Amino acid sequence: MNHYSRIKALQIGKRKSFRLLLAAEFLLLLAGVAGLFGKDAVYWYGMESMRVNFGSYSEEYGGISVENPQEQGHMVDFAGIVLPKGTYRVQLDYDTDVDAGNTCRITNLTGDVKSTRTNEFVLYAGLHRTDFDLWLDRDSELMVHANHMGGRLAVSGLTIRQTNGDGRVFLFKVVVLSALVNCVYLYLQYDRKYAIPLKNKRVTFSLGLVILAASIPLMVDYMLGGGDLVYHLMRVEGIKDGIGAGQFPVRISPEWQQGYGYASPVFYGETLLYPAGLLRLVGFTVTSSYRIFMFAVTVATVLIAYYCFKKVFGEAYIGVFCSGLYSLSVYRIYKTYNCGSWGECFGIMLLPLLLYGFWRVFTQDLNEESYKRSWVPLTAGFALLIQSHLLTCEMVGFFTVVLCIVLWRRVFRPRTFVVLAKTVIYSVLLSAWFLVPFGDYMLTGDFVIHHVSERTIQNRGLLPAHLLFTFFVNGDTVFFDQCGMADTAAMGVGPALVAGLAVLAYLWFDGRLGELKREERVLGGISGGWLLLPCS
Repeated sequence: MNHYSRIKALQIGKRKSFRLLLAAEFLLLLAGVAGLFGKDAVYWYGMESMRVNFGSYSEEYGGISVENPQEQGHMVDFAGIVLPKGTYRVQLDYDTDVDAGNTCRITNLTGDVKSTRTNEFVLYAGLHRTDFDLWLDRDSELMVHANHMGGRLAVSGLTIRQTNGDGRVFLFKVVVLSALVNCVYLYLQYDRKYAIPLKNKRVTFSLGLVILAASIPLMVDYMLGGGDLVYHLMRVEGIKDGIGAGQFPVRISPEWQQGYGYASPVFYGETLLYPAGLLRLVGFTVTSSYRIFMFAVTVATVLIAYYCFKKVFGEAYIGVFCSGLYSLSVYRIYKTYNCGSWGECFGIMLLPLLLYGFWRVFTQDLNEESYKRSWVPLTAGFALLIQSHLLTCEMVGFFTVVLCIVLWRRVFRPRTFVVLAKTVIYSVLLSAWFLVPFGDYMLTGDFVIHHVSERTIQNRGLLPAHLLFTFFVNGDTVFFDQCGMADTAAMGVGPALVAGLAVLAYLWFDGRLGELKREERVLGGISGGWLLLPCS
């Protein structure tokens, strides 16, 4: 009896406890749906609400204006703003002749800073109205400031529109938590009826611990900054704004460049970013969307690594062990949280699929029925890599060519060649919606592309001592040719691989390497070579 038949035999729907659970969830769903309505209040604040600190009334702009560069600070304060708990869109009507000099900022006068979540908005000359989000976790009295820092700035009014974003977030939480609770209920009932093997429970618990350990940086009440993080968050905002404007798929981030738009999605695939963009559309804050999305990426990384390593080694415990080493590696943690390099993070998540796929293609028995489906993990890995991080895809492509050259006899086996051909064809077809506009822009577009020239691999090449590093300080230096190892970023390979290399060296020195199987010796040699490659 398979799992589906066993679950069906449980007849969960006839259990009184499950029906009560469903009834409670249904009531919460009704409350969530009801919370979507009646949140359309509009608050307008004009001249009567302005507290003018400097500047004078201008007939031309219909508000307070100032051009004196010596007068800086809060030009106008909108006072007497009392809003109930909820989510809002803030729109300041203004006119300015400078970019990124003047700003709009909100202060919570109740003193509860954490209950107000919003950003200081930069005023651009190409726009005449702000449009940014405000989340209030409690009823609050606010003051909105128009800050003059240079050039001309004229302010004519303020509009705050209530949205049902908090209702959408509540409904989303109810749906997700209900699904999780139902899964836990089903697991407990399944275990009670069929007694899930102890080994499976140990594996599940261990994977949970790995996920927990890899997610610790997401549990703090702040976001770890990184060189690439702001850019990737802007890409998420571009998806949210693009879908909100009627685009799908999003090709032009409409709010970039002062509302003129920017074609970042054409050149940098955003397929894996859409869940984060959808979280923003639901109504989550940027930081909440970041935490939820990166937690999902961490879970996916751990589970993909576990599945692939378990299949390769044929043992679940080894799969858990390798998944832990892989997911908690120094480089992955550094790139994910300290550097905020989401593209590389996605690449790390997908690489085990390629390892597993090539292992199946080149080692599995050709006569097995499942061999015909060996293209599936490879296609999934390559297609998602193309649409998430082209640089990782280029590197993988180079090493794939090397692998095929080394194993050329196996490549040209008829069944193997068919599987590899399917991988190439299906990967391209699944990625065509990204590759076609990308190729069109690259071949026919007239662009000025700024890039770093004359850079060699030695600029950021690791030093031998990096291999032995296990505890890194919070450094950020990656240009080792100029700065050496002072204040170095966490760029080592990690203690696990160093330990493996030490064991390999010991076996060779002790003369016991010859006792291993030929396949084990070859694997050890290849692994040790790749380990030493970063220092070359």
